[in-house]
This record gives sequence, C-alpha cells and structure tokens, in this order.
Amino acid sequence: MAAAAAATALLGLPYAALYALTGANGWSYGPIAADVVALLAVAVWLWAPLTVLGAALLALACALVYTFGVSIARTCGHSSLAGGVEWTGAASIAIAIATWGVLGGVKFVWRFPLAWMTAAIWVITWSHVLPGGAGYCFE
Repeated sequence: MAAAAAATALLGLPYAALYALTGANGWSYGPIAADVVALLAVAVWLWAPLTVLGAALLALACALVYTFGVSIARTCGHSSLAGGVEWTGAASIAIAIATWGVLGGVKFVWRFPLAWMTAAIWVITWSHVLPGGAGYCFE
C-alpha cells in the first residue's frame, strides 16, 4: 500500500506542480501539498531523503519527455471516449509499473521511466485506434 502511494505521489508530482503554478485560486495548492506530504512520508519510512529528491527530479524529467512524445505523435482531438480510454489506461499502467519500481529499490531508476514510456505508448496507440483522439498537439 505504501509503495502504491509513493508511486502515485511521484507520478502526480509534475501535474500537481503545474496546477499549483498556473492555478488562480487557493485550491490549486492542495494537490502539491498532498504530494509533498506523501513524499515526506516516503523519505521518512521508505527511502532516504536524497533518494526521494532524485526520484522527484526523475519524475519531472519523465513527465516532460512523456508530454512532448505524446504531443509529437499527433494524439490531439476532442473525443470523450478516446480521452477516457487513454487516460484511465495510462494511469493504471503507470501506477502498476511505478509501484513495482518503488518495491524494487535501486531498480526504480529504470522502472519508473518504463512506467512513463508504456503509458505514452498506450495513449499514442489508442489515440490512433479510436476516432477523434484526445489531448493537445503542437501546431
């Protein structure tokens, strides 16, 4: 359970940080606060603080690569069905693999990028299989 919470916090950190930076109200700081609390707990009970910092930086780097990769693959569109299939499947896959990575100790270094890569492949595949796609593209 703790490994899944740590994996979810690390996967959600880039999105929570972006939401906090672009949010216009006080509620936008809630997700980043929850992530920081979860990662502090991971630093105390699961990993060393420096390992958590490295994992957080790895999460931010992977999120950037994921975002550009998915956007470059022309997954854009406005289909609700495609959006639902893409994002629920990607989140499930990424959390499962990232949890496996958290449980693996040092193997996290390659398992976490694997989680982002398989999630990206899932999104790219389903955006081209289902009509309409979902998400944004670079124009």
